Amino acid sequence: MILNQMIIALTTLVASFGGYFLAGLNERHRDERALSRELYLNAGERGSRLEEAEHALQKETLLALQDAVQQMARLTARVMFFDHMQARKGEYTQLPDSLDQDMYANAREVRRLESRILDPAIRQAVDRFVALSVDLSLLPKGLQGTAGQVLDDQSTAQLARLNDGYEQVSNILGAAIREEISWRPVVPDMYR
Repeated sequence: MILNQMIIALTTLVASFGGYFLAGLNERHRDERALSRELYLNAGERGSRLEEAEHALQKETLLALQDAVQQMARLTARVMFFDHMQARKGEYTQLPDSLDQDMYANAREVRRLESRILDPAIRQAVDRFVALSVDLSLLPKGLQGTAGQVLDDQSTAQLARLNDGYEQVSNILGAAIREEISWRPVVPDMYR
């Protein structure tokens, strides 16, 4: 009888230790699963924050680029007007220093912002407009030796080229800005 009681007590003791051991293993596995799930969710959250930051930077860059391109169009038009007025007098002089410096600073700003744009189609559109601006801002060889209506017609044609080029790049930038403004992060299935 004592032997039976000792066996029962020993069995109870071993079973208790076995239960504690198995409970500890289950607890450890549960903690590992919870940690794994938390790490997965945190990684997804960090990825979402990075994606949101990327879209916010693109949106801000596109808005600044749109303003800089608009300024480039205005400065190019001022240069063209200056050249037209000089051609009317039969003079072909350099640009005033302030206008020349404004053109240079603006071109650098446009290039700086353009380099931050991810979409190659947008960068190419800006490149085309910058090339057009440079072409229209150089010494007006096409205006030399012209006067009267011919001079006015050539100046008007150049201004139309500038307007068309600006309209094209402005439409592309506007579409990209609208796309960035309407962008929403993708919500994972587990949150729906």
